[in-house]
Amino acid sequence: MAFRIGVSYEEHWSTTPKIFMKKLEAHELNKKHEYKTQDMMNYLLGKYISYATNAPKKYPKKPFLEDSFGEENKNMTVEEMERVIKRNNRILGGKFNKK
Repeated sequence: MAFRIGVSYEEHWSTTPKIFMKKLEAHELNKKHEYKTQDMMNYLLGKYISYATNAPKKYPKKPFLEDSFGEENKNMTVEEMERVIKRNNRILGGKFNKK
């Protein structure tokens, strides 16, 4: 099991069982996050395909999430963040709860 999660032979035998279990838990959380991210990307790809085949005139001019990852968005205002979250949730089918 240690090799499967990327722990070397030396590291495995020099660590305590408690620390090894923490590494195992972290590895499982990372895998769950990776699967969730991949599922979200697959869903987004389905959206692109749906637009391309069913409504080509509505196909987006730029990627849906382009505004979410650019360098220019490091200092967004609260209103800009809410706008991006609402748009992305609308596209991905989520809900936005403003408190």
